[in-house]
Amino acid sequence: MNLFINASSHKDGHTATLAAKVFGGLPYTTVNLVDHHIHQYGQPTADPDEFAAICAQIAQADRLVFGTPTYCGSMSGYLKTFIDRMTDVVGRDNPFEGKKTALVVSYVNTRDALAPTDHVFRVIEQYYGIKYVGSADNERQAAALSTEIR
Repeated sequence: MNLFINASSHKDGHTATLAAKVFGGLPYTTVNLVDHHIHQYGQPTADPDEFAAICAQIAQADRLVFGTPTYCGSMSGYLKTFIDRMTDVVGRDNPFEGKKTALVVSYVNTRDALAPTDHVFRVIEQYYGIKYVGSADNERQAAALSTEIR
């Protein structure tokens, strides 16, 4: 199974288009973070939290593509919250271990978010044992990642 973790509020926007290019015809399932309630790290509420359910899907996946638009020159809050919550699984029952993973970053006016967000995923690679194959912010780069993620 292949999984696209979409951190955009636009479910079928440019971020989703880039992810489809990375998968290059492989079937995949999309998890739109906008549809899920994920607590901020260290701030549980009475509302149900869906982080563990998403991790269960990730555990079944072979390949992951994370996608985020550029908001205020950085990744979306949805993605940042998800990454922060990954610390809940480090060292035990880590569903990310060994997963081929790519990142797509979409933008309207600035490409400034690609380098720092790519850096975050390189750090995640070290801590969570993913096999990070790289990032893309345009369709040409996304298509090139398709061979890397297979």
